Amino acid sequence: MNAKRDNRGRFGPGNCANPNGGPKKTEQEIATQACLKEIDAATPFLVSRAIERAANGEPELLTPALAVLAEIMKARNLETEQRMRDEVRILHAEMTRTDATTH
Repeated sequence: MNAKRDNRGRFGPGNCANPNGGPKKTEQEIATQACLKEIDAATPFLVSRAIERAANGEPELLTPALAVLAEIMKARNLETEQRMRDEVRILHAEMTRTDATTH
């Protein structure tokens, strides 16, 4: 297969190399997903430990723990927002291509 890649290193729409039918992910996207899985798995434990320690007389740990949790949630929201923008962009490109071929 001689598939073209876009400027982000992914295969373009129609040149799917992903079993889910989407474009092939770059190494950076795969690594980012792996890191986010680790963060998602560890976050509840870390926050619960900070809250527990704050309740047991170490209240100075609570503010940093909540700040870290807020940053993680903000990053996850930005990732979701970016993914949605990418999907809209791909859909628009597909619709434009379909309109061009039907006229």
